[in-house]
Amino acid sequence: MQYNDRRVSSRPSIRYQPACIEIDGNTSVALMRDLTENGAGFECDMDLMTGQPIRYRWGNKDFHYGRVVWVENGRFGVENRSDIPKPTHDDCYRYRSVRVPTAIGGVAYVDGKRKDCEVLNIAQRGVCISISGIVERGSLATIKIGKHCLEAATAKWVEGERLGFALSRPLRLGEISAMLAA
Repeated sequence: MQYNDRRVSSRPSIRYQPACIEIDGNTSVALMRDLTENGAGFECDMDLMTGQPIRYRWGNKDFHYGRVVWVENGRFGVENRSDIPKPTHDDCYRYRSVRVPTAIGGVAYVDGKRKDCEVLNIAQRGVCISISGIVERGSLATIKIGKHCLEAATAKWVEGERLGFALSRPLRLGEISAMLAA
């Protein structure tokens, strides 16, 4: 008699965390709802079609590659390619905020001075920008990305012309998507 223990088989890990997705050269952010060795389920406002190639990552993980296998009411499922390493359950439980890379022009108002900048990445709790001139760690700023203003951001780290700002409040995924679309 053969006995199949359900605990041995692959089961989805419920996630509900932001993920960076890239489809057809466009970068966006989505809510990862679940993850298995074979794929993942997401929620976002992008127009997708089944069969589209996709790559996705969360936290500071490497990209996983797959294709969209279903789309329904703002949700979609991805099947991972079989020729790449599959995510493991260890990947599921180490959380780090996803940073979505970008190259969007912006404006930073630091210490009462307007400075043009380039937004290098966006996360729910911070942004990384490139800016010329001296900005001290701890400086308060308002960062404008398109029509979006991030007020009371604090410079947490400075590396030459690269600065990391902590935001005064976490961004919603829809806000990040709107900034990336600007």
